[in-house]
Amino acid sequence: MRTKIMVTLGAMLCVMLSVPAMATEIALDVPNYSFESPVTSSYYFGVGQWGRVGNAGTFSNSAGYGTPIANCNGNQMVFLGNTTGYMMWTDMPVILTK
Repeated sequence: MRTKIMVTLGAMLCVMLSVPAMATEIALDVPNYSFESPVTSSYYFGVGQWGRVGNAGTFSNSAGYGTPIANCNGNQMVFLGNTTGYMMWTDMPVILTK
């Protein structure tokens, strides 16, 4: 999946000089962007290629834990505990060019 993000170049300099920031749109390949891997029929403490600290993982939207969420992207979603320090991340090497 290619995901578009906006990257602001020279934002600090533009703020100091009060000129508009230059922005460019780049496409990034985000691994496991909809958390469909690994496949589970209930829940799994892990998030595929994503790193995690603490209570985080994926769960099936049809696992029987209540009404399925209608606006999710795919068949699985991610959960993240609400304790300070819990986090998720993915590394995406990006080379910015003009």
